[in-house]
Order: sequence, then C-alpha cells, then structure tokens
Amino acid sequence: MPHTSRKKRPTNTKRLQISDPSSGWTHITTTAHSSSTSNKNNTIDELLPAESPPKLTLPILQSQFATHKQKYDLSATAQTLRSTIRNIFSHHNHPDDDDGNDNLNKQLPTEIICIGLGSLSGLLRGGWVDRRRVSMYQLAALVGIIECFDTKRIPIYAQDPVFNTLDKALFSSLNITVVESPRAFESVGPRTLLFCPGAERAHLKDMMLRGPGVVVSSCDDDEILSNLNIGHDGNGHDDNGGDDNEKKEAKTRQGVKLPLFEEQESAFWGVGVYYY
Repeated sequence: MPHTSRKKRPTNTKRLQISDPSSGWTHITTTAHSSSTSNKNNTIDELLPAESPPKLTLPILQSQFATHKQKYDLSATAQTLRSTIRNIFSHHNHPDDDDGNDNLNKQLPTEIICIGLGSLSGLLRGGWVDRRRVSMYQLAALVGIIECFDTKRIPIYAQDPVFNTLDKALFSSLNITVVESPRAFESVGPRTLLFCPGAERAHLKDMMLRGPGVVVSSCDDDEILSNLNIGHDGNGHDDNGGDDNEKKEAKTRQGVKLPLFEEQESAFWGVGVYYY
C-alpha cells in the first residue's frame, strides 16, 4: 500500500561564517532565506553598503538618532557607562596628581575607535536583516562616551563595510570620521578607547592582542581577556615574558558590566567596560 503522507524534513537554519579576505571582515549570517540565493550572493549582500529606504534623508535620520539617544540617556545602562568612563579618567580633573609615569589610567586616549557598529539607515542581506535600532542605541552609547572628553583633542574613527552614504553623513555631523578597513584595526594601540559592542569574536580577539587601554565590548571570555593582558604593551607581547608579570597584569585588569538595557536588550547584551 503506498504511503499517503510523508514526514517533512525539519528545516534547519544554519549559521554561516562568511569571510572576505580583501577586507578582513567576517560576518555571521543564517540561511533561512537562502533557497533562492547562493552563498556567493549572501556574501555580497553582507559586505556591500546597506540599502537605505528611498525616502530617507539625513535630517530624518538625525531626528531618528536624537529620539534613540534621548531614550538611551535616561537608562541605567547609559549612567553606568558614563560614570565608569569618567571614573577611569577622573584624574585629569586634578593635574597636580599626575606623577609622570606611563600608567594607562593617567593618560587620555589618543583615539576613540568604533568597530562593527552596523548601518544606522539601511537593511542588510539584500533587505532581509534590519538591525538599525541596535545600531542607533549603540551609536548613542558611543556619543555618550565622546561627551566625556574634549573631542577637539581626540580623533574619533568608525569602521564597518556596511556603512552607506547616509550613515557616513550622520557620522560626519557628529564629528566622527569613517575610515576604510583595515585602518581602524591597525590604529588600535595601548592608549585606544575601543568601542565594539557588536564585534565578531575573531576580530575582537585580534584587536585585544594590540593592547587597547579601555575596551567597551562583550569580551568576558577567558581566552580574549588573556589576550588583553598579554597585549598590554601594545605590541601583542609581554614586556619581559615572565610569569610574574602576567599574574600582575591579570590582577590589574578591571571590568564593569553594563546593566540590562530594557529598551533594546540585544544592543548591550553582555557588554562591559574593561580597563587597566
């Protein structure tokens, strides 16, 4: 007797890691809508600038950002991040306390670098993925950090291959310079304030080897944090190679986890501030 029905095969949503050797970026995506799209096209969708709605303009985008920042600024997440950054650099309000050594906590950052923020105005993967709200709130957090400093003295860079023309215009209006890969990666050093709440683990691990002094990211991973210690000299190597020095570094590293951001939990899920 022939079967009248068959069990349907379960639909598996696979996670793919797509690498682009030319840019150095790796994106994690899913294949939920990939039946009519090749992996090659998915890669192109991921790495090209995001697609903005046709009627979106810079004034509208600025208004949207202002709304998101207003909500962010009222949150416990914003208060904790601002107070932590100010506490790290609070000695600059007391110049007489500077003892002249090279401790990272006694110097302003030489640059603020934002990696992997995502598009503020456009959709990803050919219109399938919309993470604009996440990017808006993360940008609000970055601007909150910038407001803690005299930005005329500190250059600010942002890098992501999905930035489009509108994104770049919004960054420019905020005095943030968009750079192409790998400039931001290569600029990370021991006096960098690195902001990368959404960076892929592989990129984060590599940047930690460059020893940034302050990191805002979800990098509470033993392997990544050990790289943060090893890279404290900014060259990716321990100064003297001794076990005692590594133990000393591990003791001096500190971290403050950000509280839950209820408006958009995924924007700062697991994010903390890590510093020496």
